[in-house]
Amino acid sequence: ELGLEYTDILGKTCYSFFNSENAPCTGCPVADVIVHGEPTGGEVVVDIEKSRLFLSVNVYPVQTKEKKYDYLIYSTDITEQKKIQEHLIQSDRLISLGQLSAGVAHEINNPLTAILGYSQILLQDVESDSEQEEGLEIIKSQAENCKVILDDLLVFSRARPNKKDYFSINDVVRGVIPLVKKDMKDKR
Repeated sequence: ELGLEYTDILGKTCYSFFNSENAPCTGCPVADVIVHGEPTGGEVVVDIEKSRLFLSVNVYPVQTKEKKYDYLIYSTDITEQKKIQEHLIQSDRLISLGQLSAGVAHEINNPLTAILGYSQILLQDVESDSEQEEGLEIIKSQAENCKVILDDLLVFSRARPNKKDYFSINDVVRGVIPLVKKDMKDKR
């Protein structure tokens, strides 16, 4: 990883090579072995130039003839494993989001159906071109828009292929005007 011969590394501290620091890293497994005298292992994050490595590090104390200790450090690069693990976690979150979306869509769909149904019934009982008809048409139109959004959520949660459809931009603009009409009048 460092592009050095083992003789250049032998007897040197790992933190001076990997993290360019003058003291052991936080949670250093070597420091733990020095304190407890028992083999230990763990994960270490190492920054080399502009890349970040995740290493699984095991440290073993080795007693010398002089009754002092040297330390054998065995490390394995687990960066790819970490990336795959993160990807699996993200995939699991997306699956959960899809399931939640489906549940929310079904729960909202019931009252929305009632709103849409009652607005259609009331539209039959009001005079054409009246203010009440205009308001009920807005309620009906927005309820239908919500149904489309809920259908899209259900499609997303079931991973169905995307649905493409044609629409009239004029109808969209005409549908927005009643929603902003009062606000526009108030603001002149």
